Amino acid sequence: MVPPPSGDQDWQFDKFSDGGSKDLVLNAQLKRYTRFLATHKQALRRIEDALGSNITQTWDFDLNPAELKVQNFLFYLPYEQVQVLDLIRTENKICNKIITVFAALCCECKFLVHECERKYLPAILFFGEGEQDAKEQQQTYMAQFISLLQDLSCYVNRCNEVVVNILQQLSALYTPPGVQNGRSIRLMDASDLHLPVIYDHLGDLLRCLITLDECFRSNIQIAEKWPAFKRVITSIKNNVDKVQIDLSRLPAFEKILVALEGQLLDGRIFQNCIEQIFDTAVTVTKNPLFQEEFTLIIRQLLTNIEPKLGEFNELDGRLKYVGICALFCLHYQLYRIDDKRLLKTIWDVYKKVPIVYLCGNVSWTASKFLLDKYPQFARVLDKKALQAVEQQRITYLQNKESLLIKDLQKSYLDVLSWLVRMESTVTTDDANQNALANDVLKKTSLLMQGLFHAYTLSHTVKTLISLHSTLQLPIKPECMLILYRYTELLKVIEITYHRHAMAIAPYFNSIMQYHSQRLLKIIAIAKKRITSATDKRFTDKQVDVLAALVLAEFCLNGPCTKERLLIFRLAFSFGSRLKTCREDEMAAIEEALRKLESLAAFSEKLHNACDTTFIYWEQNSFRLYLQDLFLTVRDPHRLHYIFAALRDCVSSLRAIRHDKPEKLIKTYKNEIMKMFDQFFLQELFKIIEDDLRCLCHAHLEVGDRSVFRSNFKDVAPFLDVKPIRCFDEFVSIKGAVESYLDKIFYDYTTASSTDWNTYSEMRNLASQKYGLDLHEPHLPSKTLEQVI
Repeated sequence: MVPPPSGDQDWQFDKFSDGGSKDLVLNAQLKRYTRFLATHKQALRRIEDALGSNITQTWDFDLNPAELKVQNFLFYLPYEQVQVLDLIRTENKICNKIITVFAALCCECKFLVHECERKYLPAILFFGEGEQDAKEQQQTYMAQFISLLQDLSCYVNRCNEVVVNILQQLSALYTPPGVQNGRSIRLMDASDLHLPVIYDHLGDLLRCLITLDECFRSNIQIAEKWPAFKRVITSIKNNVDKVQIDLSRLPAFEKILVALEGQLLDGRIFQNCIEQIFDTAVTVTKNPLFQEEFTLIIRQLLTNIEPKLGEFNELDGRLKYVGICALFCLHYQLYRIDDKRLLKTIWDVYKKVPIVYLCGNVSWTASKFLLDKYPQFARVLDKKALQAVEQQRITYLQNKESLLIKDLQKSYLDVLSWLVRMESTVTTDDANQNALANDVLKKTSLLMQGLFHAYTLSHTVKTLISLHSTLQLPIKPECMLILYRYTELLKVIEITYHRHAMAIAPYFNSIMQYHSQRLLKIIAIAKKRITSATDKRFTDKQVDVLAALVLAEFCLNGPCTKERLLIFRLAFSFGSRLKTCREDEMAAIEEALRKLESLAAFSEKLHNACDTTFIYWEQNSFRLYLQDLFLTVRDPHRLHYIFAALRDCVSSLRAIRHDKPEKLIKTYKNEIMKMFDQFFLQELFKIIEDDLRCLCHAHLEVGDRSVFRSNFKDVAPFLDVKPIRCFDEFVSIKGAVESYLDKIFYDYTTASSTDWNTYSEMRNLASQKYGLDLHEPHLPSKTLEQVI
């Protein structure tokens, strides 16, 4: 039992700490040490990330738990579920109707272009690819392909209707003043109204029709199998007993085949479109105002893209050039006016862009296209201009090949510099807190620079491959290896955006909001000029301009989606009349709007720039890449990027209709893995096995094994490469070597049990020198004193 405390102990108190100097010093030192540990941890993490052998530690491109079918990993782009009719609301009914019609037609053009690129072009490009089956099996390819041709026929008819509708709507807008049945037939005064965005979308749609013609023309398999398929259909009439079908339906099917051949396979999809009858409800071919406006817009579009062709900030100007050539042919078909100056300007673009890559293995040249469609253009051009085109292609190719190594070094340094700035600027902790204009402009420029680098590299690779194919010249091995390095840089840029997606997301919309505010300020000033210009009643033109500016302002007060930006362009085209904006304000609006449109479609542009589907037709050269990589042992982690490039065509292969997509993908995968095993893994197995044998028998005279000899090859860096994603599986180089050595050590020990000690020593050497984790064979051993 504890005795009770005495009287003195009843009044003892705990010691009171008044925060003396000793405690303050301890707390200060503890905080400093905590900050030191945090800083040191971050430094170690940065070193680990920099020296890591995988692509990224932030968001691994190969280890996505869920992969979307749409190539849109920048999921933070603006999006809203609003119809075009809900966005166009002003008190001016005529302005509402006009902008609604043109916005709907532009959206329809976008949809048709997307459908063509995702559904029809891949199916046509890859027709006939795969294993060479029996003739009976190959004849079924075209039978399964007929359904796609029927869908494509409906698609082409829809494109023709949209083209007719656009031209008739524009002709109705630019109708000369007149009176019909006592009423004015003119909706509004469009004398100073220019709508280049509509012609731009029309050019994209016509470009798709040209691409379809070129794809059918370039695929020899279709030209070979189509006559054979028609012969099979004809032979059915003579073998009624063997074929159980209703012969009464055969004539109708033959008519369908004839119609499909004339519409699609004869290479006249684009020509049939521009040769339609446009003068139905509205007169198009006899409208002088529309003819002048059409010519003016073609000149304006060409002036906008021509200076950028071949430059760093080009983006997709080459495809726009194809659309301009299509618009020029449409204009000539409508009005038959020989504009020598405009034709010469369009023709001279070959000096900058000798050839245009369209898709897959299909390329296009403006000179051949213009002369094929209208041979009379040759009379307008002089003979020197006609003869200089072919020579210019050869000269361009020779100059590019001579400077290819130098350009690669420059591109390599530029991309590395951009990567460093992305790491230091985009991923900073205070990126969300900076709202200054300089910070926004800096990050906008950084995002766009990566896109510019991607397009520059893509144009270089695709142009060189297209020129070799068109001129029927073989690609030199050293040139092909450099093109593979360009391809690696493309995937580096794409993966960099992917791994920093979570860091870009917080301020991406802030960048778009900043540029939107710039536009809103200028529009507010323009509205003030209109309202203060007169104290009396507004004219009809002023009312239209003011309503268009109100609509443009409304579109920017929301997420900057592609639909809102399209309506803004249309509305501002109506609102920029009457000199509501000065020249410097117009330039600022065009610059900000161009950046907003690029950011709104950023994922699509990045995918188009970094798409390496063309490498499918160059897969035979993959062995050169593997042999060079094995000989030089330079940057073995590049294998991650080149396999990512080889996977790009898988999404296109899933769109084929002549065979099962899984079968073709498996065949393509087996071809790639066969080359990887034959020209890389087997060579690596042999080198490591020979090296282990020489080390094990070092006491014998096996030659010089010094690391300083000329033919010494250190293959250890290959074993440090993290597992590579090969389509739908992962391949570990280190694991493959371990499996190979385990197998041969077991087999050799089984075949000759007296050498068990030798292979045991080789197993230990493999663990010490290469870090390989090999398994014991657990076989009974044999010595001089023991028996098995």
